[in-house]
Amino acid sequence: WPRMKQDEFNADLCCLLVSGLVAWRAVENPYWKWFFSKWVPGMVLPSRKVLSGRVLEEETAKAQGEMRKETEGLYGTGQCDGWKNVAKSSLVTSMVNVEYNPFLLGVEDVSEEWKTAVNLMAIVLNEMKQIHEFFKVILVAWCTDASGESAKMRRDLLEKFPWLVVLDCWAHQ
Repeated sequence: WPRMKQDEFNADLCCLLVSGLVAWRAVENPYWKWFFSKWVPGMVLPSRKVLSGRVLEEETAKAQGEMRKETEGLYGTGQCDGWKNVAKSSLVTSMVNVEYNPFLLGVEDVSEEWKTAVNLMAIVLNEMKQIHEFFKVILVAWCTDASGESAKMRRDLLEKFPWLVVLDCWAHQ
């Protein structure tokens, strides 16, 4: 296959695996190799290292670039919430809402950390930096759940950024 076609195939395969929650190692399964050699002759099945490395990074950059096009120069509200996944890990997820469209920012595993306002503030400040510098959003508000450490973090956030509207989530009341 021509290089451009192979690159496009690799990108599409990466998106297929991610959207289907399929493990990267699937591409090294002998049956997968046989299936693709039979039904997509001439194509080289990329290794899991290539897919989860270079190809995933390229696709992430493309997706983030598209997100930036939709958010640059607009007003937005940041928010974060803590939760536990099926493995019972403590996570903090952040997102920004711009013009009624939510954009996921990141998920931090905080299982090994104390749940304190200081630790939450570090996460929020990092996300605010990404919102401002990468997505070019004019951040006007930040929303969190109603936990004790979140309430303290909101007070500290307001002290640091007095122009920011700081709220607790009504759904958490």
